[in-house]
Amino acid sequence: MAFVHGICPNCGHEIDLPEEVDAAYCPECGVPIIVDDLIAHNELREMAEHRSEQPEQPPRGPEKPGNPQPVLSPFSGNSPFQQERDTPFLAQWKTDGFFTVLGILMQLMLAWTLTNLAGGQDMARNALETGQLAYTPAFIIAVGAFGLVRALIAFVAIPKRFRASYEGRNYLVSFVNGLVGGIIFGPYWNSRLTRRRLGISHLVFFVLLATDGLSSIMMLLFTV
Repeated sequence: MAFVHGICPNCGHEIDLPEEVDAAYCPECGVPIIVDDLIAHNELREMAEHRSEQPEQPPRGPEKPGNPQPVLSPFSGNSPFQQERDTPFLAQWKTDGFFTVLGILMQLMLAWTLTNLAGGQDMARNALETGQLAYTPAFIIAVGAFGLVRALIAFVAIPKRFRASYEGRNYLVSFVNGLVGGIIFGPYWNSRLTRRRLGISHLVFFVLLATDGLSSIMMLLFTV
């Protein structure tokens, strides 16, 4: 004869009831017990014991509605402009001081040459003699074109150096930074490469020189 082992729900005494009967009495307290109820009670007790053996999960706070995205700003750390990047080029990057200075000197020489070819010396001489500075159309075109070319190079070249596919030489990049950015932006761009942060300096540079180029065009229209 098979028995169903369980615990009396009234007094907690362990009992064994025959499976063949539908109900029996607890030998301790005399309460009638239905065998099917005793089986269901055993299953619930086993489930509770199994659940108590599981590790407790840390309490979760109230869930907030929605999942708001962080506000991106060029000046915040979560901006794509400010996030640190790790590319093969940036990993081996080191500023070449000699070629940076060489690029700055080359920019000064180009500016001086363009100014002279556009009549800059004659303008200066006339300004000393008459006390008035009159810009020639050739001078305005030379200055505006030189600034626009530098602005476009910075706008295109600076972000490319932060891409994983970019391949460049340290000395060449240092030279171009000095040639395009001059004495202020050139060393600053080198430092941004060292810090592996793109920043917005190339955009500021582009806006400044593009504005200067547009003002040169407006000046040329009023001069001619």
